[in-house]
Amino acid sequence: MSVETVVQEKSDNRRRLLWRGVNLVVAIALVAFIFNQVEWSSFLEMLSGLSPVLLFAAFFVYFLQNVFRSQRFIVLLDRNDIPIKTVIPIALYHNFLVRILPFKLGEFSYIVLMRNRLDVPVEEGTSSLLGSRLLEFLMMVSVVAVTLPLAGGMISNQKSLAMTLGIVSVATVVIGFYFSGAILRWLINVMRRMIKSDKVEAMAVKLEGFAQELDRIGEPRLFAKAVFWSCFSYASSFGVIAIMLYAVGLDVDPVTWIALVSIGMFSTGIPFNIGGFGSVELGWAFGLTTFAVYGMSEATSIGLMINGFQLLSAATLGLIGYGVVQLTENRKG
Repeated sequence: MSVETVVQEKSDNRRRLLWRGVNLVVAIALVAFIFNQVEWSSFLEMLSGLSPVLLFAAFFVYFLQNVFRSQRFIVLLDRNDIPIKTVIPIALYHNFLVRILPFKLGEFSYIVLMRNRLDVPVEEGTSSLLGSRLLEFLMMVSVVAVTLPLAGGMISNQKSLAMTLGIVSVATVVIGFYFSGAILRWLINVMRRMIKSDKVEAMAVKLEGFAQELDRIGEPRLFAKAVFWSCFSYASSFGVIAIMLYAVGLDVDPVTWIALVSIGMFSTGIPFNIGGFGSVELGWAFGLTTFAVYGMSEATSIGLMINGFQLLSAATLGLIGYGVVQLTENRKG
C-alpha cells in the first residue's frame, strides 16, 4: 500500500467521521426541539383515544408492505430459486435495522443476510436494494409532484399545471431509472478522466459491476414487474399512515390528504435521526402546519405518534423476522 493511499484513506475516514458527527449533532438538536414542542398530557390523551381496531389494521397493512417489498426484491434479483417465505423474514429484520440504526447503516443488513443465508452475490444484492430504493423514490416523486401544488389550495384552479408537473416528473424519474446503468457508466468515465488514481480506478471497477446489474434491472420484463410490486408497496405504506391520520380525526380534502402522507413518507429518508426519531417528526410538523389547520405542538405530537407506531411495528416484526432467520439457520445446521 503506497503512502498516497494511506494518506487518502485517513482523509476519507476523517470526512466520514465529520459527517457522522454533524449528523449526530443535528439529530440531537431535532429530537430536543421535537420533545420540547410536544404537550405530553395532550399526547397521552391522544394515544388513549386511538381505536384498537384501527391500530391492528395499520399493523397488518405495515406487514403487507414488507411482503410486497420482499416480492420486489425477488423480481429485481431475477431468481426463481428463492421462495418468498425465505425473503420475508430478511426484509422484516432489514426494515427494522434501517429504521432504528443511525446513518442508514441498517441498509447493509439486507446485502449481508442475502449473501450469508441465500448465497446472493454482493453485487446482485446491492443492485436489487438500490433498485428498490430508486423505485420507492419514483413513486413518492410521482405522487408529490401531482398533489403538492394543489394541496391546501396553493395553486387552485391550476390542475393542468399540476398534471403537467406530475407527468414531467414521472417521465424524468422513469427514464432515469431505466437508463441508470448507462448513466452510471457515463459518470464512471467522467470520474476516471477527472481523477487519476489507483483508488478511483478500483472504485470504478466495482461501480462497473453495479452498472451491469442496473442494466439487467432495466430489462423491460423485470422493470415492469418491479414497478407493479412497487405500486403495492407504496399503497400499503400510504395505507398505514392514512389509517393513523384517520384515527386522530384528520379532516382535509383528498388531495391535501395525499400530499400530507407523501411528505411524511418522504421525511423517513432524511438521515438526521436518533433511534428513528428526528427528521420524521419535523416533516410531519411542516406538512400539518402548512397544509392543515394544526398548530406546531399538535402537529408534532401527531408526527411523533405516527412515527412511534411505525417504529414499534418495525421492531415487533423485525424481531420476529430475526427469530425466523435464526431458526431456519439452526435447522440447516
